[in-house]
Formats: sequence, C-alpha cells, structure tokens
Amino acid sequence: MKFLSCKIQFLFTVTALILSQPFMTLHGQVNDTTRTNRDSSEFIQTAYGRKKPVAIGGSVSTVNSASLERSTVTNVGNALFGKLAGLIISQNGGEPGNDNPSFVIRGNTSYAGGNSPLIIVDGFQRSLDQLSIGEIESITVLKDAASTAMYGIKGANGVILVTTKRGIPGPERIGVTVKYGMQEPVKLPRFINSYDYASLYNEALVNDGRDPLYSAEALEKYRAGSDPYLYPNVNWAKEILRNRAPVMEAGINFTGGNQVVRHFVMVNYLVNQGLLKNTDWNDGYNTGSSFKRLNFRSNIDINVTKRLTASLDIGGRIEDRNGPGTPVDDIFSGIYAYAPNLFPVLNPNGTFGGNAAYKNNPLGQVTSTGYSTSNDRNFQSAFRIEHLLDFIARGLKVGAVASFDNWQRATETYKRQFPVYDLTTDAENNYVYTKFGQVTPLSRSAGNNHNNRTNFEAYLDYNRISGLHELSAKVLYHQDKFVINWSADNNTPYLLQGVSGRMAYSYNNRYFAEIVAGYNGTERFPDTKRFGFFPAASLSWLISEESFLKPVSWLNMLKLRGSYGLVGNDNIGAGDDRYLYISYYTGAGSYPYGSGNSNLTAIKESNYPNYNITWEKAYKTDIGIDARLLNSVDISLGYFHEKEPIL
Repeated sequence: MKFLSCKIQFLFTVTALILSQPFMTLHGQVNDTTRTNRDSSEFIQTAYGRKKPVAIGGSVSTVNSASLERSTVTNVGNALFGKLAGLIISQNGGEPGNDNPSFVIRGNTSYAGGNSPLIIVDGFQRSLDQLSIGEIESITVLKDAASTAMYGIKGANGVILVTTKRGIPGPERIGVTVKYGMQEPVKLPRFINSYDYASLYNEALVNDGRDPLYSAEALEKYRAGSDPYLYPNVNWAKEILRNRAPVMEAGINFTGGNQVVRHFVMVNYLVNQGLLKNTDWNDGYNTGSSFKRLNFRSNIDINVTKRLTASLDIGGRIEDRNGPGTPVDDIFSGIYAYAPNLFPVLNPNGTFGGNAAYKNNPLGQVTSTGYSTSNDRNFQSAFRIEHLLDFIARGLKVGAVASFDNWQRATETYKRQFPVYDLTTDAENNYVYTKFGQVTPLSRSAGNNHNNRTNFEAYLDYNRISGLHELSAKVLYHQDKFVINWSADNNTPYLLQGVSGRMAYSYNNRYFAEIVAGYNGTERFPDTKRFGFFPAASLSWLISEESFLKPVSWLNMLKLRGSYGLVGNDNIGAGDDRYLYISYYTGAGSYPYGSGNSNLTAIKESNYPNYNITWEKAYKTDIGIDARLLNSVDISLGYFHEKEPIL
C-alpha cells in the first residue's frame, strides 16, 4: 500500500496597529525555505518584459512586496508614499473606501489634458485602487521616454507597473496574515472657544470703528459656561468625530507547485470603520462611514509541453461602502466653518439647534438625513499562451494574451430632511422654539453603472546570447476596447490599437544600447491624424565592470545611463470635449414663429470643430548615474528635461 505524502510550510503574520503604527508583529514558519516568489533584485519589471537592473538604460524606480507589506496602511496607493523616486502622491481624502490618492510622475506635464500616469496591472490598463497589498509582488515606475515608448500615445505622463504574485515550484506554502489596529486623524485644528471667539469678534468691530456685538454679561456667560443653551460653547469636531476608529484585515494565501503546474491563490478581507460617532440612532440602519472589501486572486501557470506554456489569471474584489445621507465633505465643512456660539448641538427638549441662517446642524446631518450604500463588483481575467520556436531559431518564441475585465457598481441612497429650532426666551425667560424645516420620510434613489474592458495582444520575442554578445528583440500588437455604460445613449467605446517593438544589445555585460518605438492610435482624433509614431533610444555603461574599478571593493555597482525620445498623450478631452474634431449643437432657447404665439426651439453650435486636433507631444531627455556602495547603499542621481513642441 502506498501513502500520499506532502510537505506544507506555514507562514503566520499577526500585526496589531495602534494609531497607524505597529507595536507587535509575530512571524512563524516551518523552515528557512519560505521566501517571496522571486528575488526581486534579480529582475525589474519593465514595459512588456523584465530586465536586470544593470541592463536598464532608462529611469525606473521599483519597490518589492517585502517593503509594501511593512506598511501599516490598507490602501496600496497610500503605501507608496516616499518609496518611489519621482512619484508624487496627493491624498484626496480619508473616508473609508474613498481614500484613493492621485499620482503624478515628475510633476504636471500636460498643458490642458490629463496628467495622471498610465497604470498597468499584470500587463493591462487597470486601476490600482483597492488592490490588496498581499497580492502584489512589485510596483515599478517608468519615467523616461525609452522606458515608456512601447506604450506610445499613452506613455507621456509615465507608467506605473503593478505585478501580482505567482507560484514557484516547491512544497505548498500557506501564509496567514491578521492585522488589527486603530486609525485617528493625523492632525485636527485647535478650535477656538466661544469666549475667545466673542472677544476677538468685538475687538475686530472696534478696530473698524463699530460698536461691540457681545455685552460684558454675554462674555461672562460664555466664559463661565453657566448657560450652555442660550450661550453655547460647541467644539463641533468633538461632537461629531470620535478619537479613533478600528481597522481589521485578514488574509490567507497558498503558493507552490512543480515543474508542470504552479499556483498562487489568495483571499483577503478588510473592514475599515470611519470616525463619525452617534451613527446608531436609527432603527434598521447605521449612518456611519464604513468600508468592507474582499479581494481574491488566482494565478496559475502550466507547462503544457516542453515548448508550450499557458497561464490563467483571475482576480477581483467585492466592495461595500456605507455612509450618511449627507456627504461627509459637507459635514466636515460645517465642523470647520461653524462658530462655537452659533447654536447648541441639542436644545433642552432634545431637538436640533439651528436658526434661519444655519439650518444644517452637523449632528443632524450625521444622524437624521438618511444613509447611502454602494456595492462594487470588480472582475479581472487574462489567458496567456506562449510557444518556443527554437526549432526555427534559438531564443525565438511567440505568444498571445486575451483579457476581459468587468466593473459594476450599484448605489442606493435613502434621504430625508430634519428640522432645526432656534432657541430664544420670552419676557418671563421661558424657552421659545422657532422651527425651520420639516421632517420628511426616507426617499429612495438608486443607480447602476458598469464598464467592460477587453484586450488582445500577440507578440514575437527573441533573445540570444553568443559569447560576449546578447541580443534581444520584441514586436507586439495590441488592441484595447473600453466601454463605459453610464447610460444607454452614452456608451461609445474608447479604442486603442497599435504595434510596438524594441531591440536591445549588450556587450560583455558592460555596454548596453536599446531602440524602442510605439505606433498606435485612438478614436479621439480624425481618421487622418489618428495614429502616431513614438521612437526612443537609450545607452548605458556599467563602469564598475571596467578593470580600473575592479580593485575598489566598496563600490559594488556604478552605471552611467542616458535616453532620449518622443512621447504622446491622447488624454486631452473628456465628456463633450472627447471628440474635438466634431461639431456639437446644444439648445439655445426658442424664438417666435408664425402669426400666433408659437415658438420653435433654437440650437447653437457649442463646439467648433478642430480638424487638425492631435495628441500632445513631448521630447524627453534623461541622464543619470546609479551606484551601489558597501552592498547596502543605493544612490541614483538624474537630470531630466521635457520640451513641448507647441509651447
């Protein structure tokens, strides 16, 4: 009788976070063979391929999974702060699920178009937002023309390449990660109290030659806090926000395989609560900001035959968001704008404070304007095949890949209104309540949006080493169709089609040269100006391999590099300005017609066509020096210049 045996390795990570800082991290593993999917220092992901760092003549920056996983944040974009030279990150908000930052590489480059870089995930244009850190192997930023030329008309603003993890031959490895922590605002202003506010307000009036608004008696009541309803002293931030909010993340992944089949499978779950408090006042629903996310990924590689390989990648995520009926930005506007003595949070009878000029009580906006939900479904898939053609020429191979992505969002909003009451007193000092607004029932609105993206690529790849010489080349055909189905009458697809190629040569692993070009076009421009050619070239010299530097033991690597090329940007119009070469007509009121009182609707030309409109062009020059000292210190110095022909 034969028994089936297997070897399994476990990697556990338990991390507790307080105030976005780790205080405890525990790791356990069976033996020292547990490691990342590949040695990320051996190769760096580049446009449609991988290269050794010493062979790269362009300007690139990269960060690997180990560095990302040390981060205490849950959003991949926020984990990149300070990790990639040349990548400028702007944080646009902190609401759970809506905290995606924006990216710019080496500053704004477009005069009137978009400045966001092209983001590529596993070879295709996809969003970086809400990927799980645990599924990412590396992130690389391509900054110069030689690095981005293969993307042609899309590469002017730089490229961010995201590569997910894959399986490697070996025993099954199971990794478990659990994180729990607390998040708090980085910094909140110190809001002034009512006594200081009223005193300074009086001082400002006197400086303008006017009478003070607040009497000495009123100032004393503000100072003493003896009448918190008629002389309130409200710190709106303390009333609306809690000090910290919990965040929890847990994930499990499986990786392993043999020489025939390899796999990486991952599931990750995140729960992130917001900072709003008093969100449980209503039966049946909660008005707090919260975000729940389930990520999944399965990357499978198969050696079908000795020459034929295939891979199937499936990934995606499910996202659920919840929030109050009033947008959080509006609530924060009240927190920052309202004076501390405007009105009490709640009146003595429990109604919301307010007055004729200020009818939006921030607490009422949190608790009594209803709630909103959104549910996202994101699915990504790709199938690749590659066949060696070594029976034709050694180092030659052909491949093709097709992908399909789908994103759907269903939203529901239940809104209602609430009244506020202005509190005053009558002659007998009895409270008088003046009502503004009405209570309304919950009113439902819903929406459903989705988009699809399909890609197809076919390529011919060649790589040959002969003695001290190494020659590689690649020719690739690419087409992309992106359909945004916001409405039935507004779903014209975005189209991209083209070819690109590169040829690289190195001698003695010391001198490197590369020529790269992209030829592609989009539907945004007239037929005669739809396609463009974007060439670039790079040279690099690995000086540390020269004999006169061999004795320098502390110098591990020294490289001089330079590149020059032309890049393009087709992102120069959106919405009604998407087709700038087409005339648009809009309504222009009406005019009398005939003998009666009849009117006819008029139209006008709202967009005068530009038949010569084309993509933005930029000539980029990049020169740099890269060095590694003492096996631990990496230094990169660079100069770059970009010239727009029309400016």
